[in-house]
Amino acid sequence: VLEEVSKIFESKGFTSVKMQEIAGRLGISVGALYKLFSSKEEMYYAYIEYQIHRFHTLLLQKCPESSDPK
Repeated sequence: VLEEVSKIFESKGFTSVKMQEIAGRLGISVGALYKLFSSKEEMYYAYIEYQIHRFHTLLLQKCPESSDPK
């Protein structure tokens, strides 16, 4: 879900997209989307957390010998 949400936010931006559009792209109902995320803001925070996790994973792959972030 967050992978597809990432594509939507990155192409349309946060303010331009509506929950109905996101639900449609995911192939689920708006109600089901609200069961996953209580608001668009909560979804956006989950998107940011997802992106940070992806970036961190990539850093660990590129720098496996480094155990100290400094």
